[in-house]
Amino acid sequence: FWRVTTRAAPHNEYTSTTLLRAYADNHGGSTTGSPTTLPHKGDASPPSNPSPRSFTIQFSSADYTVQWRYDAGTNSYLRFMGGSPHNDALTGRQLRAKNVVVMDTTESAAYDPYTPGSIHLATEGQGRAVVYQDGRTVVGTWQKGSVSAPLQWLDSSGRPIPLNRGLTWVEVVPQGTPVTTP
Repeated sequence: FWRVTTRAAPHNEYTSTTLLRAYADNHGGSTTGSPTTLPHKGDASPPSNPSPRSFTIQFSSADYTVQWRYDAGTNSYLRFMGGSPHNDALTGRQLRAKNVVVMDTTESAAYDPYTPGSIHLATEGQGRAVVYQDGRTVVGTWQKGSVSAPLQWLDSSGRPIPLNRGLTWVEVVPQGTPVTTP
């Protein structure tokens, strides 16, 4: 990884696929990953009254509060951060996703000499998940049995939740993080 000086830590750390693969090769790790296990579907017709039209995630401070607003014209969710559109640094276009998944998980302290107070969010195990897509909400669970096991998002009946084709944004939040709708 490398750090840039134009952003404050920990939001200034970057890597690349090439560097990650080289690291894996040098440390006996796999570079092929697991087979694709996430089912996909075509977009559903947007509802006349989406529910919710937006939702907000309260992170560490107001500057990092995230809001996603449903855009029926593109059947996607627009991302806002700190009350302003969250724009791609390279293109200047506002970030959007066809699916937004909010995963609740456990939090513990993590050592990072560059960022005192760092946390570790567990991504193995299981917990509550909410999938926002097509102007609708699917409440279910996430599960991942081990590092090498595939991540799954399951509906309340235990069936995999099919995602729209396109960008999926995953918000991994500590249990108890406020996620509110207007």
